[in-house]
Amino acid sequence: GTDNPIGPRGAYDEALQTLDRSVRDGYTCPTALRTDPFWDALREHPAFVQTTKQAETASARAREAFERAGGAAVITGPSQ
Repeated sequence: GTDNPIGPRGAYDEALQTLDRSVRDGYTCPTALRTDPFWDALREHPAFVQTTKQAETASARAREAFERAGGAAVITGPSQ
């Protein structure tokens, strides 16, 4: 067995490629990438750092677009 949920070190490249593809396809939850123990083994890897930065940028853009569109009012409707 292994203490690393990602698997043996040889699986890191595949995990990083999958994560990169997920972020490019719209997974933008940098908080999970920064804090979930699942990613501990990769957190200092340069590719992981870059992918996390990409998720942060995409998340910020989504938040800005949400605010420009009316923010919470888009979800809850106009105030009464």
